[in-house]
Amino acid sequence: MVLNGLGFVERHLYLFPGSFEDIAVERLLGGGITREQLNDDLLGRTLDAVAAYGPTELFNEIVAECLITTEFGSHCIHVDTIHFSVTGNYEADFNTS
Repeated sequence: MVLNGLGFVERHLYLFPGSFEDIAVERLLGGGITREQLNDDLLGRTLDAVAAYGPTELFNEIVAECLITTEFGSHCIHVDTIHFSVTGNYEADFNTS
């Protein structure tokens, strides 16, 4: 799915199982994984798991993990110091207008 999303395969998701016909699956994903295992049922379960976990949270964790291990990662941290969001219950209503 990542390869497809990055544009390396460019196939519609309903054609997902056929995406691996010309790819050395064991070399790409590791030994013991076959083309037959990469079917539409696996895609559905994976998308359900991503939706349950939270796509933004998953993306942020993957990117952070990739950047932390590189020298480049420490230069990409950005903090917006102009806008902050606060949520929760408050004892008093603070009117900022």
